[in-house]
Amino acid sequence: MQSSTTGPKQDIDKLIEEREKTHGNFYENAIIAQNIKFSMRNHPHWEEMMAVERQSLEAIADKISRIIASPRFFAEHWNDIAGYAKLAATLGAQNDAYYGGTHD
Repeated sequence: MQSSTTGPKQDIDKLIEEREKTHGNFYENAIIAQNIKFSMRNHPHWEEMMAVERQSLEAIADKISRIIASPRFFAEHWNDIAGYAKLAATLGAQNDAYYGGTHD
C-alpha cells in the first residue's frame, strides 16, 4: 500500500526530475526538436523519402534536442543517434532493394 507521501504522482514527478538531469528541460527540448522537424518536413524532398528515413530523422532530431538542452554529456544520446542512423541505412537499403527503388 502506498502512503500519502508516495504514489503515482510522486513517482512521475521523480521520473521527470531524473530525466531532466540527462535530457534537459522538456520545454526547451520541445522547442528545439520542433524547429528541427519543421525544417526537415518543409524540405521538398521530405515526402520523397522512405518512412524509415523520415522516422529515423525525427528520432535523431529528438536526440539532438536532448543533447543541446541537457546540462551535461550523456553518451546514450549519441549512441541512440548512431542506432537510428544504422536502422535507416539498413532498413532503407532492404526496402529499396525489395521494392526496386520505389519508396513507401
